Amino acid sequence: MASRSEDETGVADPSLSPEGNCNTQLLDLDGFERLARRPLGPHEAFLGVHERLGALAASAEHAVAAIAVDGRGRIVAETGLEDGRALVIGRHSQCLFRLPAADVSLRQLAAHVRVEDGAPVTRLWDLRSGHPFATEDGTTASAVVAEGPLFVTVGEYALLFVPAARFSVGSWPRAGEEAWRALPPREFIERRGATSVGPRLAHVKLAKGVSRITRLDAPSILGVDPPEGPAWAEIIVRDPSGGVRHHVSTEQISRGVLLGRSSRCQIGHDVDGLISRVHLLLVRIGPEVWAIDTASTNGTQRTGVAIEAAVLRDADALELPGKTTVHFRRLAHAGA
Repeated sequence: MASRSEDETGVADPSLSPEGNCNTQLLDLDGFERLARRPLGPHEAFLGVHERLGALAASAEHAVAAIAVDGRGRIVAETGLEDGRALVIGRHSQCLFRLPAADVSLRQLAAHVRVEDGAPVTRLWDLRSGHPFATEDGTTASAVVAEGPLFVTVGEYALLFVPAARFSVGSWPRAGEEAWRALPPREFIERRGATSVGPRLAHVKLAKGVSRITRLDAPSILGVDPPEGPAWAEIIVRDPSGGVRHHVSTEQISRGVLLGRSSRCQIGHDVDGLISRVHLLLVRIGPEVWAIDTASTNGTQRTGVAIEAAVLRDADALELPGKTTVHFRRLAHAGA
């Protein structure tokens, strides 16, 4: 299939597109209602969808059950996430969780689930949208790591991520309030602006049965944000105009590095607009570096095979449209 220009699908919802005068935007009545609608609180949203969450959690294949609920309490997207799977959220038609509202970016969020020490851990990043999401306690955040249930809001939408492993098959409580009470309490830890050596967060002692949700800094922009500490890996971007070599520190790659043709994640020359505005996230999770395609229009390939989320090997090369390649190499002197 031929590559498509990103501009062809720049606005996924025709009802949100400007018409006529570029300074005029026409919205239907439902559009006006959306602008005034507020997201449901986590408790209210959970009670409305707990049966669907239970059905998703009942699958032995799923590590985390994920659901998006609009301000009216309607489920707009749902899925079960397996170990290593990524989920991109926004109003672009390529996003698996499509949230068709004017205050949601084309590609707003990326989530990733990894089973660590036998339990699923959910990571959620804002893709430098300029509109951070809010965690359950009402605090805005650009990135979080959740070692247990995670409830956030973006625009009018409530997003719920519930580990399926917490309930054995057939043990999901039938009553919504009972299911809510069965969830472990959440404790929030602030790590924004903190520096650390290595990708692991500082150990914080929690009471038994409490889930930790750690707020982190947003992903960095390749070639814009300066390295934070010694170089740990290099990322080389090559396109028809030449190549640029970037060194990234452990801190940067652990936060994540965004690549794309938007000003929020520049990667180089793309006169045809084939590279998406937000195309790719490179991020270190534990000892591994992952490449996560952020619902790009024309995809990301490795040795000719399309990838959505994959562990990068040293000296790997990723193929983007427009004859652009991204080469990753861990430096020989980089520590664990």
